[in-house]
Parts: sequence; C-alpha cells; structure tokens
Amino acid sequence: MEDLTAPQINSPTAPDIATSSRPKVAGRLDWVGMEKISTPVRLRLPSQELVVIPATVDVGVSLDQAQARGIHMSRLFAAVQERLMGEGLSLSGLKRLLVDLLRGQEGLSQTGRLKVSLEVPLKQAALVSGKEGWRQYPVALEVEGSEDRSECRMTVEVLYSSTCPCSAALAESSFRDEFMQAFGNRPSLTPLEFEHWLIENGWVATPHAQRSRAEVTVQMANSEFAPEPWQLIEVIEAALGTPVQAAVKRVDEQEFARRNAENLMFCEDAARIIKAELEKDGRFSDFWLTVEHQESLHAHNAVARARKTLAGN
Repeated sequence: MEDLTAPQINSPTAPDIATSSRPKVAGRLDWVGMEKISTPVRLRLPSQELVVIPATVDVGVSLDQAQARGIHMSRLFAAVQERLMGEGLSLSGLKRLLVDLLRGQEGLSQTGRLKVSLEVPLKQAALVSGKEGWRQYPVALEVEGSEDRSECRMTVEVLYSSTCPCSAALAESSFRDEFMQAFGNRPSLTPLEFEHWLIENGWVATPHAQRSRAEVTVQMANSEFAPEPWQLIEVIEAALGTPVQAAVKRVDEQEFARRNAENLMFCEDAARIIKAELEKDGRFSDFWLTVEHQESLHAHNAVARARKTLAGN
C-alpha cells in the first residue's frame, strides 16, 4: 500500500528552496551555472554527414536579482541535453539556445555564456601516397552575451612541424665544411664520386625541428556566416604548409622532410603567417592566436601571440 505521508518527488507541493527562500547575503553574481556537462552533439563533417560526437559543455547565466537565492539550474541542464542533439552544432544554433536559456530564467538573468568543447575527427590523406588516417582536432564553440547582443567565437588547435632557420643554417654550414674538407683541393668532381660521398657521409641532421601547436580563436561578425570548424582548420594548415600527418609511407615522409626544408620558420614567422591569412577573411570581427614551438634543443618552448589588427591599433 502506498505511503501517502512520504514526500512525493513530482508533487507540486515539493519545496523549492531556490525560489522560496532568501540568501543570507544579498548581491548580484556575474555567473552561475555548470561546467563540463557530458553530452553528445551532432557535428557536420566535410562529407556533409552528421555524426554524433561526445562533448563537454559549460553553461551559465548571471544572477541579477540580488535577493534571489539562486537560478533555475536544472532548466539549463535539461535544455543543453535536449537541444544539442536536435540539430547540427553551429554558432548560430548556440546563439538561439542562449536566448532560450535566458528566457527560461524568468527575469533572473540578463546575460549568459555557453561553451561546447569537443574533438573533431577528420580523415587526412598522406602527401604523396594518398594513404588515409584519422586525426582528432580540439575545437570549442562559444556564445556569450544577452538576448539582444552576443559574441560568437570558435577556437581550434592545429599541430604542425617547424624547423628552426638557425639550426638549418648551422647544419648546412657543417655539411659544406665537411664537403670542402673532402674535395676542396679538387678542381672538379664527377657525379658518381659525389653520390658515393653522400652515401658515405650523408647530410648533417637538422637537430632543431619540433612539433608545434597553434591555437586560434576567431570571433564572428555574423554567426550565420561562420565557417565549419574543419574549414578553419584547413585554412590554418594550408597557410603553415607542414601540418602533422596521420598514416604515411616512406615516400610521404620524404615529401614531409622536403616541405620542412623549404618552409623554415621561427615562432614569429608562424604567427605572422596565420595572422596574415586570417586578416583576409571579412567574417572575423576579431581573432586571437598563439603559436608554441615545443623545442627539441631547449627544455623550454618558444611562443608568439597575435591579434587582429583593429582600427586605431
């Protein structure tokens, strides 16, 4: 027999402390919400296929009513769980969701923030052989603001290879010195002799080549025209010229070495290359970038940062 005296979870008389009580200390709060909510999202790949990807979500709103005990946090959680699986992930979709989240707070909140973090799987073809492999790219989409005005940002992370120009010059100088020591007193040299010398001695290695990382955040002038995450990734990789590879054969590794030799760069060079490429895109009202060359010579990293050239700066 049912115990009618037991608390009923779904009963309309169940107490709601957040709305029925007052805080001990009144005051406005800038942000109240949740971080790292686990949820699947639908993401559009270059093939135009919508796939389900695991993601984490940070969501929160301001608490502008000084006497209110708290926000309707469960409404934020429920909306995130339901809406992010209903359509393909996009900045314009997050912007609409943020408006609905604020309206669901019944006047408690004027501003909010919604951030979705995930890893985008992209299939990559090798440079020469065409052999394919998958790469995972960290991506974050973020919307922040009010119902009337909000900022929309996209952040991507790209890994690439960088060879230090100083290191390459030193290696070339060492190779030249060894060659002159072997043949400096000779007026001429046959191709066969030179080939044999190369086989015996080989090129001096370029020791200061490293895996490098670029983190780029772009802010949209209009979220409706925002690129897909993979499109922004492709722009950055093409500009740098030496993105890290997935599956490769020897011929691909050889081509990768050739590209590195032709594309020597300091961290300053990499930052300027990316900045110049992003400056061309009128969709970005602002952007921020950081490049980090994880040095093989030193125990520290070389870092450069840049921002969009804004009027008056």
